[in-house]
Amino acid sequence: MNINNLEVYGQEFSETKLTYKIKDFSKNAGAKLMYVVFLAKDVLTSSEISTKDKAIIYGALGYFILPFDIIPDFFPGGFADDLTALLFALKTVIGSINPDMRSKAVADVKEIFGEINEQELYSLF
Repeated sequence: MNINNLEVYGQEFSETKLTYKIKDFSKNAGAKLMYVVFLAKDVLTSSEISTKDKAIIYGALGYFILPFDIIPDFFPGGFADDLTALLFALKTVIGSINPDMRSKAVADVKEIFGEINEQELYSLF
């Protein structure tokens, strides 16, 4: 990055823009993580999931709950490892995820975050 770019970027800075960006980013990142968490929880109720696949989901959700991670949650980006574990677990059971599970997970996320971009959530799977 050269110094001229920093000057251009610096002209874009304002407290208001930064606050909006932080809120928007946090909401989107948090909504995606919570969608995956809720979807994983809902998958566990399916009778189509094998015991082995349920164990994988339980393990990923347990990893999410535990305070000790590869990347501690209090660090910026600290939930990336949790999200990765949950995405991996859900990919193993992708064929068992039905539209009702997806809709329920989106509704659960909306309850926490309000209006969200549903398509961004659905695009995760």
